[in-house]
Amino acid sequence: MKSHVSGDPQESGLAHIWAAMAELEAMVDSVPDLSDEDRAEGYAFVAGLYKWGIDRVFLASDAGRPRFVRFTDTISQWGLGNPDNLYLVAEISEDGEYLVRGDRGSCATFVIEVRTGIGRREDNVHSRTLCFIEAEQLELQPDGGFELRIGGVALGAGNHLPLPPGATTILVRATYADWPAETLGPLSIEALGPPRPPVPRMSSKAMTTRLTRVGDVILALGRFNDRTARDWRGKVPVNAFPAPGTDVTLAAFPGQRSSTAQFSLRDADDALVVTMDQAPCRYLGFSIGHLHWYTNLDYHNRQCSLNSVQARLSSDGRYRYVICAKDPGVPNWIDTGGRLQGFMFFRCQGLLADSLPHPETVITTTSRIREILPADEPQIGLGERLEILRQRRLAVQRRHAY
Repeated sequence: MKSHVSGDPQESGLAHIWAAMAELEAMVDSVPDLSDEDRAEGYAFVAGLYKWGIDRVFLASDAGRPRFVRFTDTISQWGLGNPDNLYLVAEISEDGEYLVRGDRGSCATFVIEVRTGIGRREDNVHSRTLCFIEAEQLELQPDGGFELRIGGVALGAGNHLPLPPGATTILVRATYADWPAETLGPLSIEALGPPRPPVPRMSSKAMTTRLTRVGDVILALGRFNDRTARDWRGKVPVNAFPAPGTDVTLAAFPGQRSSTAQFSLRDADDALVVTMDQAPCRYLGFSIGHLHWYTNLDYHNRQCSLNSVQARLSSDGRYRYVICAKDPGVPNWIDTGGRLQGFMFFRCQGLLADSLPHPETVITTTSRIREILPADEPQIGLGERLEILRQRRLAVQRRHAY
């Protein structure tokens, strides 16, 4: 696809942002045989990238005065993130020293990473993790608080992460299993050293540089999402999961193992039943995502993801997820929102074995789902389903409150 961003130094600032948005709009429009709903979701994906670019550059790009900002939520979606996660990011300098203060809270786990960036960087290089510490490794104060020094020399046996060459970013991934109950205490980050004066007023040249970076962030992640979705569609299996230990995705995140596949249904009466043994781990999550935009579905309003707290174990001790467009009245319905194709994703954290159990799949029809499930599988009525969705909405609001 021909780029709409010319690289002309005269095309900068706001014009650069609009050109980046136009290229990504053309990317959406170039996908053949899109439904009207898929096209609308593609435009929403591009709009979410704009939101992220503004937040990243205007709120979190001063390494001398860092702050944490949330970078995916129910509007800003890219990278097919985990619906059970809260993601926070702050920019830092590899030659600085920083102090992160926080509270362990009660979320299932979290990890603090030192990285070379987030996702696909503006220089078209994919970022990577340099070092990390998981919640279970932190030394906590009696009240659950902690302080983590990043950079400089470790002082005694306290919490510390180095800043290897190339470090630009601190990333926090907090995972929630019991959505209504679990919390993560507020986190703050500050650069150590002499107090810094207020930021001077910005010149038009400096603002142009900042706005140009927004366009670069938008474009890099939009292109990355498009390439990754195409790549995954070409290599992950359809209606079946790869053998245990097979890695067909970008890379494993610290403390996490995953398995990815596609679902493909013929029509709204089809259903894919995914059966999986319990995994020996602290957290297990299952979700589906968009086939073209490499984004989560509307987990705020629909049950398109379930983790090991939310999902019901069948009477034989196995999980059974039913992926279909219409509510079949089973506890572990995975709502496609009417879509017939998409990605499926298992994520496991704190795994105590070498690999995830291998999920089994079978295609059936919605009218025959009960023939596959154990005879004592409960029936979920409309009233109960609506209450489950109400609780999801409230829990997501609480998680994304800051």
